[in-house]
Amino acid sequence: NQNFLKLQDELASTENQILTARTRFNESVEIYNGYVLSTPKNLVLGSYKETPFFKSVEGADKPVEVKF
Repeated sequence: NQNFLKLQDELASTENQILTARTRFNESVEIYNGYVLSTPKNLVLGSYKETPFFKSVEGADKPVEVKF
């Protein structure tokens, strides 16, 4: 059915958007942590702490079950 194919495309698109957002966030965190924790800056920016990377919960890599 055409509606089901459209739904599959939407789910794949949503998963790709989430992956892209997670990757961009982790790249930004890496840059931020490198800046804040570098030697001369960490003396001035001592109150800024390292930001953790985004980690999904266990099992989030599995496809979502869709019931009809």
